[in-house]
Amino acid sequence: METPSHRLKLAERWLKRILTLVSGLFTLLSAAALAGHIFPSGNEIAFALYDGADPDIYRMDVERQIRFNLTRRPGYDSNPAWSPDGSWIVFTSDREGAINVFMMDAIGRETYRLIPEGNGFFHTARWSADGQHIYLFQGAQDSQRIFSVRLDGSEFFEVTAEVSAGLRRDFDIDPNSLALAISPDGNRSAFIAFRNGQWGVYLADERRRNARLIAPVGRQYNEQPIWSRDGERIAYVALMDGGVDVYLIHADTPTPTPLRLTHDRAIEASISWRP
Repeated sequence: METPSHRLKLAERWLKRILTLVSGLFTLLSAAALAGHIFPSGNEIAFALYDGADPDIYRMDVERQIRFNLTRRPGYDSNPAWSPDGSWIVFTSDREGAINVFMMDAIGRETYRLIPEGNGFFHTARWSADGQHIYLFQGAQDSQRIFSVRLDGSEFFEVTAEVSAGLRRDFDIDPNSLALAISPDGNRSAFIAFRNGQWGVYLADERRRNARLIAPVGRQYNEQPIWSRDGERIAYVALMDGGVDVYLIHADTPTPTPLRLTHDRAIEASISWRP
């Protein structure tokens, strides 16, 4: 004879099965989204989120404003940069001791150190246009050193004296002015500056001429605005409304209204668009 206690145990068993099924389905959907099978190409960014002493790297779909933590671990993970094909991210981390440069796949599972230990701190990493090697930036602008390394960690060497023209060709940036972002078509630039009594994101031609303010940033924040791959949108970090958050703006709108993508007390930084 079936007792109330027996029926309760059956109900608990079925509830556990349902919860397991829902949890598994959510995990599969999340993995598919992270792998790029749900989110449209070109609508994602990666950025660092500094919440206390343990910054992590996040992915976000900018239209749905859904984000995922790729480096959920104690310690330092920051400065993400997408590969040209959107399948890898280069970043800095202290996961093996001192801060070093690492690679991880698009879902944050496969991770490996890129350069040997003892080579100093690199503040910026940039992919070559063909995705076959990475340029690493070390030191201040007036004494900046630039290194090159292949994706498997081989051929790591300094290229400071010979790479300026190549950097302009590969990245459309000036190695002595990393805060200036050139549009994908090479015809426009976006930069943060203090003009007419206001800090803001400015849009100009490729040589910073005929600049116009497109978004306020509250006060100086020395991070480069980032163009989307189609050249229609710009993502940037601003100190507004009491917090440092990620904003999105449409560059071709005459009077654009910034869209706030993050709403928290943490500090966001180091934005990178996924191709």
